[in-house]
Parts: sequence; structure tokens; C-alpha cells
Amino acid sequence: MNILVLVQQQQVKSMSLFNFPSYFGPFNDISLMISRKQEPSRIEPCKHTEESQFLLNNTTYDDVNKMRPKIFVCATMWHETLEEMKILLTSIFRLDYDHAIRRLDYKNEDNFELDAHIFFDDAFESIDRRGKDLNSFVHTFHCAINEVAREHYLLETGMKHNDCITPYGCRKVWTLPGKTKLTVHLKDKELIRNKKRWSQVMYFNYILKQKVTEISKESNLDKQNVEENIYILTLDGDVSFTPLNVRKIFIKMQESPEIGAVTGRLVPCGSGPIVWFQIFEYAIEHWLWKTAENVFGSVLCAPGCFSLYRGSAILSNRVLNTYSRIPSTPREYLQFDQGEDRWLTTLLLKEGYRVEYIDDATVFTAAPENIPEFLKQRRRWTSSIIANLLDLQECSKILRKQNSAISMIFIVYIFILVGITIFTPAALLLLLIEVTLQSLTIVQPWVVYAVTYTPFLIHFLVCFKVKSKDTEHTCIVFFIFIGHISALIHKGVSRTWYLFLLPYLIPAFLHISHFHHLVYIGAFYVLSPLCYILLYTYSVCNLNDMSWGTREKKTNRFNNKSLLENNETILNIYHDIQSDNDKKHSFFKSLKSLIIIKLIESMHKTKFNYLTECDSKRMRKQRHLLVSEKEFWQILIKETLYPIKIEDNTKSSLMKDFQICRNRWVTGYVFLNCGILIFRKCLDVLKIKLDITILSFTFKPFGLLNIIIFGFVTLFQLTGLVIFK
Repeated sequence: MNILVLVQQQQVKSMSLFNFPSYFGPFNDISLMISRKQEPSRIEPCKHTEESQFLLNNTTYDDVNKMRPKIFVCATMWHETLEEMKILLTSIFRLDYDHAIRRLDYKNEDNFELDAHIFFDDAFESIDRRGKDLNSFVHTFHCAINEVAREHYLLETGMKHNDCITPYGCRKVWTLPGKTKLTVHLKDKELIRNKKRWSQVMYFNYILKQKVTEISKESNLDKQNVEENIYILTLDGDVSFTPLNVRKIFIKMQESPEIGAVTGRLVPCGSGPIVWFQIFEYAIEHWLWKTAENVFGSVLCAPGCFSLYRGSAILSNRVLNTYSRIPSTPREYLQFDQGEDRWLTTLLLKEGYRVEYIDDATVFTAAPENIPEFLKQRRRWTSSIIANLLDLQECSKILRKQNSAISMIFIVYIFILVGITIFTPAALLLLLIEVTLQSLTIVQPWVVYAVTYTPFLIHFLVCFKVKSKDTEHTCIVFFIFIGHISALIHKGVSRTWYLFLLPYLIPAFLHISHFHHLVYIGAFYVLSPLCYILLYTYSVCNLNDMSWGTREKKTNRFNNKSLLENNETILNIYHDIQSDNDKKHSFFKSLKSLIIIKLIESMHKTKFNYLTECDSKRMRKQRHLLVSEKEFWQILIKETLYPIKIEDNTKSSLMKDFQICRNRWVTGYVFLNCGILIFRKCLDVLKIKLDITILSFTFKPFGLLNIIIFGFVTLFQLTGLVIFK
């Protein structure tokens, strides 16, 4: 038997495993075996005795002298598909099962309490003459949770839930098999503010104010003590994770009270070249960027799809209050609403907290598979990155004083990142021209310049004039560039492929479990010039677009008509009982899949709202909110989360401000990038040579500048990676 294997604990501190802090090198296996502490009696994970079941149901904060840490799992949903909802719910069910087993070992300091919440944006739809009803996405969620319960716990009847009318809409509460409460908050956009950031403001206030007060009263503990033991795990509606991932980031959070957030490693899911590009791009970002940030300063972005936040850090002086502000200027709109997770990280850094990264907590998230959605997503991210980097650069002196993790070299690194973000198009265009001129010596130089610049100019003009919703034109530009790059790779770039591959081989070998991501380097090799030239141009030209971009179209999730067309028995029964509502109700009740109900509705253009009818009956027996909680929601909505109604005059004025802001950014962007290109061309026309010779090597000025910047960033990141590992 392996003496180092633990059934219940992972990443335990060495002093908890061994009697002595050191071991004898020549016989390390024997010395470790002798030094190994005797493990306490193990609890069988699948067998519950009467005593263990009693402990599972009745263990409270009063069983110990201090409050056990509690993690609130908070996910946001909007227009997810059935499969994406099932992925998230499967992860929550796994976490519930794992937590049910570990709760029995209540003396373990690494254990925690668990509570799960899902915040559903825009969950209602208007129905003629009948007021409001839950929309199809909520019905899809009902179907998803029942199917997951049947698949994992063999519950044939699905899962029961309690309903409650709330000031923001309504709430449904499920009790999972492991006794974890899953609360789904269904938001009515006419009663409370919509979109993801406001959902986060909603659950931050609810957990850190209302729930903290309730826990403090129940456990007779001081509020400050409760706040210090509250953690919030933020999730997206399509993320897949394991209980071990949660425990790893929780253990990392316990290392220091100065850690405000911890994030793991993200892997995109999907198919197609765009997803392949993103897989390798994400790998590079985590191998090099996040590790360097973690070592020399702090991670600059804790993704909202999987990050653990310290409750006391969110409640500190200027984090939650500033995060709840309504933007008033175009720059605030870009920083506040286009990348809320990066802005929250910026606020934590300003408050003196570190944001940490661990590379062995891998989670999977859905990624855009087509070009329009990919462009819209990166349009939001690029504007947010620029706004937050500039914000950090502007307050660098104050940041260094308040945050001990931020060093001067890290500030220089941030400054270089700002420059790279702005000058990347010009640098890549110059690189393409130089490589093409050296590879295709037969072609005239003016042809090379025309082939390189023309697609870029067309793309820029179209992005500047055409609305961002009409992004299909970019596909043509992508194909033009792909043909150009493919020719370069075939003719000449392949000679220097090792220079491109070398900076990524080292981190790949240091992350041997992720080495297989090198398979996608071909897609990254071809698409990286396209994405970094076209994406930045598209983002800058559409700074005045404040739409979310992805998941905005409400598509019919129940379109698999073959399921019913191949089942004549169900259709025949439905035709026979169409006129009898009682029989119809019994018929729907006998069906175990809500998909069949919705398919019948879509095929026959009828509406029999079975779930809502059951809900209305259940509402008569619903649980009412506590008076204190009802008052809390009413005050929060009145002061912070009331729906924003922008008048036409204000809206037109705001749009003009956005146009002015966009035009200023575009002017600066074009001036800086075109200035470099024109200056480089003037040197060739005037035959002015500014070559620099170093150790018998001759360099062009721009080539040497690129080498210096690229070399510094690469050395900085590789050094950080080695220290991190």
C-alpha cells in the first residue's frame, strides 16, 4: 500500500504528514516511510452509518470553537444551452458529493462549509393577457438539473424544489443529495439591474452583508470573524471543474491574509481552427504571462469563470463600493462593463491585496467557435485590457506604496505591455514585409507592400464605417491574410521556425502534463498575425459599441424534432387528448423529459406551461422571505441595483461622447502605427542606413528594437516561470 496516498486530503502540509522536516538523501524512501505519521482512521466515502449521518445533518458552527470557513459558489447564467447547463450542474453535484464526505471530518482545518447559488439574468418573458412567465432558458435549466440528478443519483422523479417570490423576481431552492443548498435567483430585468457585473454586485452584497449577519446571529460570532472566513467562488454558466480544483485554490488562499483572490488554469473547449488558436493562446498566457505576473507582482486578471475571492477583501474600503458604481464617462464604461473581472482585480491590487495563480487547478470553459463571436468577445477584452493597464500605469506610485507585491520592474513590465498592445499591428506588418522581401526575391517590393497593406486598409475602413454587428466581412479579410501567410510559411518563414517555437518549448517541457497543447501551435503560427493585427484594429474602431457581443441571440434550444418524429406513439397520444386538459396534464406529468414537452409545443405552435402551472400551485405553499431579508433586498435595489432607464436625450449625448472617444483613440492608434510604417519606408526611399553592429552582427534599428523588447519580455516571463516552478 502506498503510505503517501490519502483518501480525504490533498495538498496537505508536510508537517501534517511527517514527524521530521528533513530526510536522509541516500535512502529517501525508507526515511520518508519511517518519518510518516500514522494516519487517522479513514471514513469510507460511500457508506454512511447512523452516527455519520447524524453528524452530516447536524454539524454546525457550535461544534467547534471558531467558525469553519465557508465557500459560496456563485454562478451567473443568461442564454446557456442545455449541454452547457448540464456541464456546470454536474460540477456542482460532484462538489456536493465530495463535500458531503469531507464534512464528516469536521476537525480537519482544510475543510469548509458549502453553499451554492446561481443568478439567472433576464429570466422572465411577457405573455399577452397573462402577465409574465419564466422564459425557455429557465425551463431548460429545470430539464438540466433533473437529467443530471437522474444520471448521477438515479433519481427517477427528478429533484423537488421550493419557490419564493422576492423583490427582484423569484427564487428556487433545491437541496442536493449531499445536503448542499442550491439557490437559483431568477432576476426580472424590470425589477433589478441586468447583466453580469450587476449580478456580481448582487451576490457580493447578499453574501457579505445579509448572509454574514445571519451566520453571525446563528453562531454567536463576531461579524468580523465571520467575514474573514467567507470565500466566494465565481463561476460562469458553462464551466467544468472538479472538487479537487476547488480545494487547491482554497488551500492556496489560506497561505496568507494578503491574498485577495486565487485563480486556476483555463482550457477552452470546442472545435475548429478558432478554438485551436485559443487553446494554444490560453496555454501561453498561463505558461508565461500569469506565472511571471505571479512571481514579480500580482496576476492582473482573475477570470470570473473560475476564481476564489476573499470576502473581507471584497468588503474592504474601496472595492465593493467602487465596483458598484454606475459609469458616467466612455472610459468608465470600457473599464467597468467590458471586462468586469479584470477591473475587480485592479481594485484588489489598489487596495493592497495580491492575486495568486496555481497551475494545477485546471478547469474547462466554452470558447467561441466562429469568427464573429470571437471578434466580439475579444473586442470587449481588448478595450478592458487597455483601460485597466493605463489605470495601473497612471497610479503606479500609489500602487507601489499600498501594495508590497508590486515592484518597479513589474511597473516597467506593465508599461511595456501597454506599448505592445498599441504597436503590435505596425510591428507585425513590418515583420511580414521583411520576411516577404527576403523570401520572395523575384517579386517587386511595391507588390509586397500592396499585398500586405491593402487587406489591412480595407479591414480598417470597413471596421470604422460599418456597425460591429455586421462582422461577416472580416471572414473575407481573414482568408486573404491566411493565403498570404501560408505562402510566407512555404517560401521562407519555415527557415526560422525554431526561433518562433523555442520560447514555447521550454514552458511546455516545464508543464509536461500540458505538453500536448503544442499540437495546436500550427493554428497559432498561422492565425497569430491575423488576430493580433485585425483584432486590435477591430477593437479600437468599435470602442463605441457597448454590447456584450456573445449569447445575445435567443435561440430555440429545443429544435431536435427527430426525437418526436421517430416516436409515433407519443404523437398519437397527444392528438387524442388535445381537447382534454386534465388528460393533457397527466400526459405531460408522465413525461420524464421537458425537452419532449417543448418539442410538442414548437411543432404544434401551442403553449401548455406545465412547469409554470406546477409552480403556481406550489406558490400557495411557498416559503416567504424573512422580514430582514426582504428589507435588505428592497434597500439594496433602491440604493444600488434599481433598473437604469436612460432617456433619449441622455442616450444621444452619451453616444456622441462615445463617438468622440472612439475617434480620439482611432486617431492616436493610426498616427502611432502609421508613423512607424512611414518612417521605416522613408529610410528605404532615402537610402539612409542606420544599421547597428554588435559583436559582428548587423541589426536594423526596428529589428534591434523588436529584439530588445521581445527579449526582455521573454526573459522576464521565462525567469518568472522557472522561479514559479
